[in-house]
This record gives sequence, structure tokens and C-alpha cells, in this order.
Amino acid sequence: MSDQLSNQNHQHSICVGDIFEQKREECASTGLNYALCRITGGIILLNIHTEPEEPVRPGSKSIKTFVFRCMAEGESSIQFCFFHASKPDVIIYEDVLPIDIQKIDAIEEKNSGVKYGGWTNSRELTDDDLAIFTKVMGHLIGVKYTPLRVATQVVAGTNYRFLCEAQTVTHLSCEYHVLVYIFKPLPGTKEDPYCTNIVRLIGQ
Repeated sequence: MSDQLSNQNHQHSICVGDIFEQKREECASTGLNYALCRITGGIILLNIHTEPEEPVRPGSKSIKTFVFRCMAEGESSIQFCFFHASKPDVIIYEDVLPIDIQKIDAIEEKNSGVKYGGWTNSRELTDDDLAIFTKVMGHLIGVKYTPLRVATQVVAGTNYRFLCEAQTVTHLSCEYHVLVYIFKPLPGTKEDPYCTNIVRLIGQ
């Protein structure tokens, strides 16, 4: 089970506009599957994606990631359940995870104390953030990406997760939202930042 299971009985306090994830371990060999069975209040489900656990071996597990966004302040909650493919009618429910969503200006700025390896809350872009985004994404054609908010993660360098509006540059344009992931290497490496992933959001 993922680390979130040990924290699900604790109240979480986050801000309007924040994007957060919940991860669960699934296993194809045993038929273990996870699903979201409850979502209340000002939270929406943006995306669900599954990636194999490294290293990939026969019978190895996969990580299922649920991506949420906080849309409105107030008390909200989510709940997960799991079942085995051999017994789909036997569903086991986790405890309800309460989420306390607050206004951005109601919480002291938490981005000043960035912890190594942890994502900050999403925030407005600075000039430096915009410069990095433009340098990496400005040359792309076919789709115009407009960054709205950003979260960062300090690793051996810095990961950026930009929430963006995307618009196809076509006669009949299509608009949607994406998460653009950019990695900025440490200054001493003299390497340029680059895009590592673009994830289209669903459930908007």
C-alpha cells in the first residue's frame, strides 16, 4: 500500500487552486485494483494514470496516481476502495480522507520553506518561472501553452509542474488544460532546462 494510507486519518489543509496526488499500488498478477468511490466539496478529479513500478518484473506492481485540484474553499473529502478481479463484488473501502480547503490568503505562505524532494503548493508564476517556461516551450508549434500556476520540487535540480491552458493552432481550435513538467538541472551542470512530460487533464 502507498504512504497515503498511513495518513488518511489526518486532516489535510491546502489552498484553493492547489493540485495534489494520491497514489495506490495495484498488481495485475493478483488482480488488485483501486478506484475512487467518493469525492465531495470543492475538489475535482483531473487525471488518473498508471505506471509500472521499477524495475519491471513478472508479477511486479504498478503505481496508480489520482490527480486532484481544489476548486473552492470548505470541507471536502475523497475515499478510495479496492477489489480483486477474481471477486469484483467484494469491495473493501478505505477510511474517508478529509480535505480542508482554505483561501490562498488565509494560509501563511508555505513555499518559502521548500523541503527537499517534496512538491510545493501551486502558486502564481514569477518572472523567473515564466522565463524558464518560455525557453523550453516557446519554440513548440501546433499547440499554444499558457501557464497559469506552478509548483516546484527540489531534487538534484528543480522540477517544475505548470498548470496550463492549451489551445491547438488549427482552423477549428481546441482548448483544454494540461500539466507541463519541466526539469531544470543544477547550475553547475551548464545544461538547459527541458520538458519531461505533458499530461492532458480530464474531468474538467
